[in-house]
Amino acid sequence: MNTFSSAFRRFLITSGAIAALFSSSASAQLILNGSFESQTDATFATATTTPSSSVFSNWFIATSSGTSLFQIASTNADSGLFPNAIDGSLYMTMNGGQTTAGVGRIYQDFATTAGQFYEVSFTAGRGSPGAGLIGVQGDVFNVVDGSTSGGSLGTASSSSSTSGSTFYVETTFGFTATGTTSRLIFRDISAVTNSVDALLDDVRVSAVPEPASSAALAGAALLGLATLRRQRRAAA
Repeated sequence: MNTFSSAFRRFLITSGAIAALFSSSASAQLILNGSFESQTDATFATATTTPSSSVFSNWFIATSSGTSLFQIASTNADSGLFPNAIDGSLYMTMNGGQTTAGVGRIYQDFATTAGQFYEVSFTAGRGSPGAGLIGVQGDVFNVVDGSTSGGSLGTASSSSSTSGSTFYVETTFGFTATGTTSRLIFRDISAVTNSVDALLDDVRVSAVPEPASSAALAGAALLGLATLRRQRRAAA
């Protein structure tokens, strides 16, 4: 194998390794137990205004007032009145047991880098045949000394008032972190609770490579290729 071929092979291997590093960094999931698969079916807890993390792994639950029942449900739960899970076989139900609608919160803190852009995705829905508006809203806040600081860095919601329907809708939004810890909060924004629950599944957060980083990688690859071509012409 000539010198150019060896150098070109090394260039391709190095470029591939750099690209894999960027891809791995971008796709790493920052939320733990985002599909609630670490739980067992029918695990439940009643949230109050005092946050608790004793029941659902990696997640805190709380309410703004009153109480709200959070419960893990499985695919085809309750004789098919709920839709199948999106990821795995389990998902979270909110405002169950006819508890207060529109007050429940479930949240998780995760590590971030100030100035880095992140993408949040989640799947929300409704289960059971009841009527009225059911919805879930996601927000991200900066966290300082264990408490949220400042306004929402990014938000999106999913809701439906179609009576008797069961469905899921995937929703995404982005935010730029302002500190080393951020908090993803999902709020029940339902207007009703009688015979209908809000559902949450497949929660994900990942860093998105900045355009400048991608451009720098492409530029380095082109520069390396040009250098190899010059070396080949000089050797000829």
